[in-house]
Amino acid sequence: MMTTRPHIFEYLNYRTFLRDLFQFKKDEKLGFSFRTFSRLAGLKSSNFLKLIIDGKRNLSADAIHKFAKAFKLTKEETQFFETLVHFDQAQSVEEKNFYYERVMRSKSYQDVRPLDASQYTYFSNWHFVALRAGDIEGFSRRSSVD
Repeated sequence: MMTTRPHIFEYLNYRTFLRDLFQFKKDEKLGFSFRTFSRLAGLKSSNFLKLIIDGKRNLSADAIHKFAKAFKLTKEETQFFETLVHFDQAQSVEEKNFYYERVMRSKSYQDVRPLDASQYTYFSNWHFVALRAGDIEGFSRRSSVD
C-alpha cells in the first residue's frame, strides 16, 4: 500500500510513474479503477491507461494533457510529464538526447536526483550510453582481430 503520492520528479520513465500513481489512487480511494480514470480523463476506452502502463500504446499530445488533468498534475508537473513522454517515445538518438537534456535541466528533477560530475559526463555523451546499451542488449566483443 502506497501512503504517499508519487513525486514525478523522481522518475525517468513515465509509464512507471503512471503505474505508481494509479496504485496510489487505488489505495487512497476505494473504487478507483481504470474505468474511473478513463471517465475522469474523458477517454472512450476504459483500459487505455493499462495499455499505456504496459507499453502497448503511446500517448498523443492530447492524451498527455488529459492524463495530467485527470491526475491533477500541476503546471510544472505536466511540463515534466510531457518531457518524459517525449523522451520515452523519441525515435532518434538526437531526439532522445534533446528530451534527456530537458529532463536534466529541470530544477525540480535536479533537487530530487542530483548528478555527480562523472554521471553528468557519462549521460551527456550519447556514445557512452549507446555503447553501454549494446552491452545490455547482448552484443559481443571480440578480444582480438583475426
